[in-house]
Formats: sequence, C-alpha cells, structure tokens
Amino acid sequence: MTGDMRTDILSVQRFRHPGSVQECRLRLEEWAASRHIELAWNQEVTTWRIVGDFAPQMMAEAIKQTWQRHDALTATYHFGVFGESPGQLLRPDAPPEIRLSDVSSESDSAAAARALVQRHCLERRPLTAAPQMSAQVVRTSETEHLVSIRHPSMMMDHWGFDVFVRDLAVFYTNLTVGAGPRLDDCGRYTDYTDAEYEALRDGSWSDSVDFWLDNYRGESPIPGLPLTGWRGNSGGDRLAGGRTAGAFSPETVQELREAWRHGAARGITPYCFMLAVVLVLLHRLTGERDLGVLVPAANRDQWEYHDTVGLFATILAPRFRDLPDLSFDALCELVRDTLNDALAHQRVSYHDMQRRLTPEHYGRPLPTTTCYFDYWIQDESLPAFGTAQAEPFRVKLPPNEQEGLAFNLYDDRASAVSYSLSYSRRLFDEAGAQALTHDLEELAAAAARSPESAVASLTTLPSLRIPR
Repeated sequence: MTGDMRTDILSVQRFRHPGSVQECRLRLEEWAASRHIELAWNQEVTTWRIVGDFAPQMMAEAIKQTWQRHDALTATYHFGVFGESPGQLLRPDAPPEIRLSDVSSESDSAAAARALVQRHCLERRPLTAAPQMSAQVVRTSETEHLVSIRHPSMMMDHWGFDVFVRDLAVFYTNLTVGAGPRLDDCGRYTDYTDAEYEALRDGSWSDSVDFWLDNYRGESPIPGLPLTGWRGNSGGDRLAGGRTAGAFSPETVQELREAWRHGAARGITPYCFMLAVVLVLLHRLTGERDLGVLVPAANRDQWEYHDTVGLFATILAPRFRDLPDLSFDALCELVRDTLNDALAHQRVSYHDMQRRLTPEHYGRPLPTTTCYFDYWIQDESLPAFGTAQAEPFRVKLPPNEQEGLAFNLYDDRASAVSYSLSYSRRLFDEAGAQALTHDLEELAAAAARSPESAVASLTTLPSLRIPR
C-alpha cells in the first residue's frame, strides 16, 4: 500500500464521532498505553460448549461471512494519527484469525480443550493490529466442541452482540443445511458514525446539549460520589477491580414481583424500582441529597440500523435531587420521569458532555467515584448451529478495572432475580462488596413491603450491614 493510498483510507474511514463511548474508550486506552498499563476491560470473550452434529470448518466460514456483513467487525484502532482524535481504520483485507484444534484423542480431552480455550481468552493483541477478531474451535469428541470468540469490547454493544450471534447462527445453518432464513439488508456502521458526526457539527443536538446543561445545573457532568467505601485498600491500584455475584432470595423476589405488579399501572418498571433502591443505598452511603448515576441507552432509534453490529450505545448521567424529602413511591416516580426525559436526549452522551465541560478528565481515569446501573431481562435462549445446540461455557477471566461501583440486575421474569456487583478494590474488599449487595436486597425488600416509607427512614434499617 502506498503512503498516499494509506492516508486516503485513514481520512475516509476514521472514526468520526467525538464524544462517543468508543472515542472515550480509545482515549483511555491511549492513556494506558502511554503508561504501559494493559486494560482488561477492553477485551470481550464469548465461549460455548456445542453438543451434537457440528462442523468446525463451517463455523470458521460462518464467522468470516458474519465478519464480512458488518463493517464494524473489520475495524482496527489507531492513536495519534488523526490529530486530536483517535481513529478507526477498517481492514476488510484481514479476515478473523480462526484456529481449529482436535484434542479428542487425548486421555483428558476436556482438560486439554479447556486449556486451549483459556489460553485464547487471555491473549491480548494491540488495538492497532489486524485482525481484531479471533476464534478458537476445539473438537473434544465426535459430538462435543468448544468455541471461543474474542473481540474488543468497543467493537459492539450488547444489542450488536445479539445481532452478531443471530447472524452467525443463520450463516452456519445455511452452510450446513443448505437452506434457511435469509438476513435482511442492514445499514453500515460507518454510515451511522458519519451521520452522527455531521449532526454534531450542524447544531442538530443543541436542544439536547441545553437539556443536559440544565440537568447538571452548573455541576460537573461526572456524577461523583463522596464515597470512601468499607475496608477497601485505599492505597492500592486505583483501577484494580473485583466482582461478586449472587441472587435474591425467593421471598424477596416474590415481594418484588408483587410491588412491580402494582407499580406497572403508574409506569413504574422494575428498572425504575431497582434504580430507586440503588439511589437509597447510595444516599445511605454518602449522605448526599442529590445523586447522579451512569445508565446506558441503546441509541438505536433508526430502523435501518437495528440489525447492524457496532457500538451505538451511549452512557447517560441523569441527576436525582432532594432524595431524603421523598417517599420511596415518590422517588420511583422521580426516577421514571427523569429517565424518560434523559432517553429523549440520549444522542448526546455523558461522554460528549464531559468532552465539552471537563475536557481535562475526558478519556482519563476519573477524579472521583461513580456508580453505574443496569437492569437486564435475562434471555435464557442459546443459539442453535444447525442441529447442534450451544451451552454456556465458563472460563476464568481477570476482573475488569473499576473506578467505582457497577450494579447489574438480571431478571428471568419468573422465579429469579440475580445480580453482579463490580467494584473498585480501593473502596471495598470482597467482604465489603458482599455486605453491600446484602444491603441492596434488604432495602429492595423493605421498599417492596412499604413503598410509602420515607427514603430517610429506609436508610436506618437495623438489618443493614455497612455503617453510615
């Protein structure tokens, strides 16, 4: 490739949306690389155990066809080549690296396969290298295989991942069966980012920028929490993270479902209810009257991109004010109304407002503790590849970096509500994190039983473990 041709490709296919989640992550990656820090959160790994009649060569071809369908999957990422912004460079000339292995003749084929997959999951490659996507397919027996697919987390959001898995299953089934469902045309991710860049420049977002300025009332867009934590290592690595997970008791789930049934008539969704519980918990921990939380938004309001793989999602930072003056019911209504307003302006992300208002912190470790919240309707369905069925396969991965707290709730709409809490080890040790999730369940159950209770009274429950 000549120098002129390379320059032309870079100028056309650069990432063109300053203030996006992707650009902020690239800037943080650039910062970390300059300090020889390797960020674990930038890698996403999916692993399946596939049982039944399965063809590894056809899976390799299906991965390539899915990769060809979605331009975002061909991306590499570059720093310092576009002036002020990191860049995205598409590399359709560099197909995914796919390794096929057969350990079925080994005495302990299951252990050998796990070791291969584990090694693949822990591999790291520079974001500037092509290809970024890779896969390991291991045959353990005639009817069992392990499949591991690795890619940068910024390559696709959760919606995009679901699209990727669906398309992969369709391509594989069509290759092996010879006929199957057809995939509709979908928009190109680069077209979306170009349109976003033009909207950013031509003033289309001015109303949303004004909305967020009003929402912050002159404060920093970073929703900082004056949180010192409990039994954490305050002198340790500020990016070191831990994770704990569990499930609410059946009794708590039953109480929550009853409360959610009553709240539905007022538009109080389980998401709103549980975010309100998290706000009560944060109020107890900090004593603050006004709190901000980071929440995700899908940002897919254009139908032509519903079947496109890419990182469309944005992060929003709404503010919730005067918490101790409210009953829990009133807090749920405040959360409902605040989120509805925020989602109407989701195209302008928290990262974009940070870029505008506090550029010294943009794409750098944050100067204060933040809290992230999300609520998932758990979809237990797993892909079928032809007549073979995929099952989840767990591997050991290093914990992601954390600058604060990240609560994720998972609802199966039946008998279970589970959770995961990712936390900064500067704030909490493992016992402290488990005490925090205990308090979350205690507050959720109390609010479900007595939604008319004042927020201030809920924070004084004697069963709570972490002191105020």
